[in-house]
Amino acid sequence: KEGSATSGVSGGDFAKLVPFTSLCELYERLLKSSKQEQKRKFFNAFFSRYKDDNFHPLLRLLLPQLDKERQTYGMKETVIAKLYIQLLGLSADSPDALTLLHWR
Repeated sequence: KEGSATSGVSGGDFAKLVPFTSLCELYERLLKSSKQEQKRKFFNAFFSRYKDDNFHPLLRLLLPQLDKERQTYGMKETVIAKLYIQLLGLSADSPDALTLLHWR
């Protein structure tokens, strides 16, 4: 659509146009609101700001667990947690590291 924030944008470039803070703000508003009508308004405002003719990139951001197109890492959660701990320079017995390892 002409004038849309994402008009003519491919899926790979879509993430560059939607600031991570915008997604976080949406989630914060949804968490703080108890009324369904208010939540609908938040979603409508978000969609109207970032949508184009193809909702696929936006839905991939909002519902990553349903995204079958993206390849998996081929790593179990514990291996990923250990990698994060190493990359972040966390002590293996720190509260943050233990939270990553035992997130379930």
